[in-house]
Amino acid sequence: MSSTRDYVVRIRPNWLRYGLVALVTTLVAVPLTANASHQFTDVPDTNIFHADIAWMKDNGITTGCGDGTAYCPGDNVTRQQMAAFMRRLAEKKVVDAATAVTADSATTADSATTAGDSDTVDGYEASELLPGGVAPEGVTVRGTFSIGGASGYLNDGHSFGVEMPSAPIAHYIESGAVAPAECPGSVSDPQAAAGHLCVYESLRLSIASGGPTTFNATGSFTTSSAYGFFISTTPGQVTGPDPLAYGSWAVTAGPTVADTTPAGGPALGK
Repeated sequence: MSSTRDYVVRIRPNWLRYGLVALVTTLVAVPLTANASHQFTDVPDTNIFHADIAWMKDNGITTGCGDGTAYCPGDNVTRQQMAAFMRRLAEKKVVDAATAVTADSATTADSATTAGDSDTVDGYEASELLPGGVAPEGVTVRGTFSIGGASGYLNDGHSFGVEMPSAPIAHYIESGAVAPAECPGSVSDPQAAAGHLCVYESLRLSIASGGPTTFNATGSFTTSSAYGFFISTTPGQVTGPDPLAYGSWAVTAGPTVADTTPAGGPALGK
């Protein structure tokens, strides 16, 4: 007898118990394990479906028939019996969610195609995923900027799209200038060390050296906030008509700032 299993599924009121075994074991991602001594008196080791039936018994999907010592492998399966099999399959949680195609309610689903309700994905908590939430340390967000106009103040605002653990230290690198060590990238490949914002200027027209500069939502210059930053020039920095500056930027989340508030005292280190 060939050991190759060929299954032909026909739509009919009752399925053979053999057929249900084949269906269930092809739906799950858990390897089959065969018990050396068969667990049912009517399923000898030589039975071609022995490993499948042993797997169902080991995982609590089947309890056998009659007093439980036999499997009744040649009997048909009614719809109500099939319901019992499928419920046990679900409640025993024998599907391996790590390699499941879908795992909407999986606790972890590192390789799931979809994981709508997963608590963690690739080690990240749902609250840490973009957009929203606090960015985990080492996560980099990138973007571009452009400011221009006729005269006066030239402004451009940017949101990180996610909260940084703390306000990053801002660096504006003028076109042609040497970038600091915390900004190892370039206009075409913006990079930033953890806890830093690096703004890379590509081109400027009619703007004096020393501008533009970054500032945060409260108006403090040469800085940023945990949520984003602004770029601005003052009227005195505009040297001609049609001032313009553009480039790229990168910000990388630093370590989470620990709450060092002493009892009854002001917050420190924030």
